[in-house]
Amino acid sequence: MARFKFLVFALVVLGLGVAHLLLMAPALSARAIEQAAGHATAAGWAVGLRVQERRIDVQKAALRLASSGPMLSALKGLKAEPPSPEKLAQVRTAALEALPEALRASAVVGLVTEAGGIYARGAGEPSTDKSALEVASLAGSGADGAAQAAFGAPHIFYPVAFFAPEKNEAKVFATVVLGVPLLPDDLAEAVAAEGRLGAVTVSLGGAVVASGGPEKAVAERAQKELKPGQVEVVGRGEAMALGPLKLPFYTSRDLTGGSAALWVASRQEVRATPFEVVGVASLRPFMQSLADYQRTALFALGGLLGLTLLWTLLMGSGRPRAQLDASARATEPELPRAAAPAPALAPEQVEQAAEAAPAEFPFEPLPAPPEEAAAGGAEQAPPSEPPSPYEAENPFEQPPPPPPDEAEGAPPEAGDPFSDPSALAPPGDDRTVAYPGPPPAEGGPPPPPPGGEDDNPDATRVASVPQELLQASARAGAEPEYVSRPMVSAVLPQVQPLAAPLPPLDPDEQHFQEVYRDFVATREQCGEGADGLNYERFALKLRKNRDQLVQKYACRTVRFHVYVKEGKAALKATPVKE
Repeated sequence: MARFKFLVFALVVLGLGVAHLLLMAPALSARAIEQAAGHATAAGWAVGLRVQERRIDVQKAALRLASSGPMLSALKGLKAEPPSPEKLAQVRTAALEALPEALRASAVVGLVTEAGGIYARGAGEPSTDKSALEVASLAGSGADGAAQAAFGAPHIFYPVAFFAPEKNEAKVFATVVLGVPLLPDDLAEAVAAEGRLGAVTVSLGGAVVASGGPEKAVAERAQKELKPGQVEVVGRGEAMALGPLKLPFYTSRDLTGGSAALWVASRQEVRATPFEVVGVASLRPFMQSLADYQRTALFALGGLLGLTLLWTLLMGSGRPRAQLDASARATEPELPRAAAPAPALAPEQVEQAAEAAPAEFPFEPLPAPPEEAAAGGAEQAPPSEPPSPYEAENPFEQPPPPPPDEAEGAPPEAGDPFSDPSALAPPGDDRTVAYPGPPPAEGGPPPPPPGGEDDNPDATRVASVPQELLQASARAGAEPEYVSRPMVSAVLPQVQPLAAPLPPLDPDEQHFQEVYRDFVATREQCGEGADGLNYERFALKLRKNRDQLVQKYACRTVRFHVYVKEGKAALKATPVKE
């Protein structure tokens, strides 16, 4: 039962661990996709911000040109004829001074009059080719400027008109067109790096004009698959493999894995520009971390399962606890057990216990008394039980008669120190006659003849021993009687005891407690249990049986023994006369 409980507990723990993995993976994956979609959408806002910054830089330069002294000096003397390259060179020098230094190399400066227009890019040669740039059409774009493709890239152009008085009216005699690329050269790479995106692409009219990031192929594929304003997962796969299992697993309700989201793309239009931006956010680092966690958790759960099975096989032998206790008691040496005295019961409690006691205990049938055995014959005795030892003669044997030499009036034995007067110590010998000393050494002075001298008053005297004491000491098999006679009587002060002495423990009560313990243990070994059995009721039944047997067999007491009969615990009573 203990192994089964341990196995159930371990399986519950393993089940909770697997459930944790299955419930955690979809929730974490959905949360990661949501955050990645936000990062991908932010790419459009980042591109629009940089385009707006470029617009602001060109507008500032255009406003400075309207009141620039060098520009007015360059336009002085301009006639109503197509502008010459020399005049454009003067105008370009004044215009580039108004722009930030980073924009000068790619800036486009044009000069338009009523007779025509001319333009130049950076430090390049002036040109009037309208196929590359229609500079005359840009002169009337207004204060908001105009976005137009030029030199293979989208540009933003702002016109600056210069007026001259003619017949009391202000008339535009020249227009300087200032333009810069709308997108910086490293725009896509900068946005991808700052936003930690996999890729960023900027398209104009469906054609990609700028791209950056390590996942450019994914961004170009998303450009074709997604619609403007759409955010979707554009790539799925696995981060690692663990045998047939693809990690991370169950991120998209896939038990074997292989469908984890790896890229999320967003296609957004840039406000106030003709551009569209596709941002791709990579989920591979997150899925790699989740796969590592799942692999570690699976190894831990597998190890726990192995240890559980091993521990279940090794722990315990599967035997019942009662058998283990019985085998332990059989191998342990018998030690004296001090049983506690049974609690005393009030008279009314004794009567209640007697009424509640069971009618019968599993006692072995008692042997018949001598008179009944004699009347009924040997046929009434059970064949399986040996004849009762109480059918024979009385086991209380009488002491044998004293030997003739100990009877009254018998002559004393020769050499008896208590009866032979010659064995007494001579006068002057201080040895005790009851314990004669060793014989004198050879060559020493012989002992004085008895009665030769007066008695020594310092010698030890031995009083005469009563005859009944001598007979009792000489009786065979009798225990010696010790007589303690103080030689000096003294009055000792009475000392009050510290505590009242404990009453001696009744041998029968101690025997009843031992029988009760053996009976309960035997019932547990036989699988009967000890429900409804307590010591008070058990001891009350034993007392009743003892009293009946003592009265029936005229014995001193009764001893009970526990044994197993037909698979059940039983009691056997044996009268004790000695």
